[in-house]
Amino acid sequence: MPSPIRDGMSPEAGKMRDSNDAVFDFTEWIKAMKVGITTVTATLTGFLNTLPWGIFHTTPTTRTDGQGGPLETDALGNLRTTPQSFDSGTGADKTTLIRDISDQFLSETPINATNLGIATYYYPSSSGFSMDGYKDLSLELDQTGVGITTTVEGSENSAFTVPKDITKRFAQPDGTVAASYAGAQALSLESQNLNRTYVRIKVVVTDAVNTLKISSRRKAL
Repeated sequence: MPSPIRDGMSPEAGKMRDSNDAVFDFTEWIKAMKVGITTVTATLTGFLNTLPWGIFHTTPTTRTDGQGGPLETDALGNLRTTPQSFDSGTGADKTTLIRDISDQFLSETPINATNLGIATYYYPSSSGFSMDGYKDLSLELDQTGVGITTTVEGSENSAFTVPKDITKRFAQPDGTVAASYAGAQALSLESQNLNRTYVRIKVVVTDAVNTLKISSRRKAL
């Protein structure tokens, strides 16, 4: 094929001569090339069949409306992508933050005590757990004593203005549920899709000889 750099264009626009003095007409070829396309098109004839280059920046470059530029990659050459979703309220795309796996559960031990005095206790506090961002709650209950009873309450506010007994929403691994857990207990309880804004554990002690340990795990998965 003749080279436009080596052989040069002939006086006739769009044509040039090769080393054998043969005329090669580039007019139609030039017309077919896609140059400076900045709008959406379904006509792909004339696009160069070449993979695009990607460039790595520690901080990707920002662009304004209508600007083009090279594809951005990470340090390993992987194409940078940002998950997005459409906000129908504003009519614009919005970035969706993906929670790290360690943010999708929270393990705690609200109480680990011996010989609680005669009283009514709430764990982790009278305001309970906030279940915001979590849907499941697992409990490990280990208690001894003849005068100790544990139940679970739910509410739509942290003041527990109208607390609701949700103990039966929690099941043991074999599916067993109970209205309360009194006396010596060593068991696992779990409630899935709890659908409560706040949850607290209620412990009523009527005898001061006891032990109580409760572990909890809130899960978003």
